[in-house]
Amino acid sequence: MNDGGHDRPLVGVSSCLMGENVRWNGGHKRNTAVTERLTDELRLLPVCPELECGLGVPRPPLVLAPGTARLLEREGGIDHSETMRKWAGTKLDRLAAMDLAGYILKARSPSCALVERRGFFTRLLLARFPGMPTVDESMLADEAACRDLVARARAYAAR
Repeated sequence: MNDGGHDRPLVGVSSCLMGENVRWNGGHKRNTAVTERLTDELRLLPVCPELECGLGVPRPPLVLAPGTARLLEREGGIDHSETMRKWAGTKLDRLAAMDLAGYILKARSPSCALVERRGFFTRLLLARFPGMPTVDESMLADEAACRDLVARARAYAAR
């Protein structure tokens, strides 16, 4: 169902899952559930919080500081929390203006993790869009899970 995008909800997606070489080491984590199962049903908007907030590629690996909500370089501890927070405020406003209806995040990322310990960007995203369908790639393991995301994004977009 390719309709030029008019009936397809807009869903943000971690750029690395689309096969873009934006990870800290210059690589990607292309995910076929995203790139093959969902492209006809959703308008996918690649976003890489770490790259887009100015950290570049390659970049030092990041971590969430234990016991805090700070986004730090693993070696040396340089704090990128405020840089990410400022960028995210502007980006999330833009996404709201575009009628964002869902988000697919990179699991186990210090910026984009959804389960276990939520990533820095994910926390800001969920605070800005409570109730919006949000998954990580591990939750899209089969066709039924992909169909469920599409249905929930359509319902969110129609609200």
